[in-house]
Amino acid sequence: MGGYFDLRPEERQRYDEQRQKDAENHAKRIADGRSRIAAKIVMTLVDRITREIIRPGPVAEERECYEMAGELRAIVPDLEQLTKDILDVNGGVK
Repeated sequence: MGGYFDLRPEERQRYDEQRQKDAENHAKRIADGRSRIAAKIVMTLVDRITREIIRPGPVAEERECYEMAGELRAIVPDLEQLTKDILDVNGGVK
């Protein structure tokens, strides 16, 4: 059924190099996918928190609400990294 194939040393090296490149490309695609997922999760949460909890109203504190929402948006990169770290636990999302 399965057969053993013998390659010349240069063919074996080329074959091994191609397998390594394929493995690296696969790992990069997975990491890119996790980054996109993390960004979507974080932006959805930040937008929801801003809209539902910090929402500016027609009162004098409105400026404070805008500042608070801006501060929350400023930590988005940190939240994305945290989310990626969470997705990477136990092998992450595949």
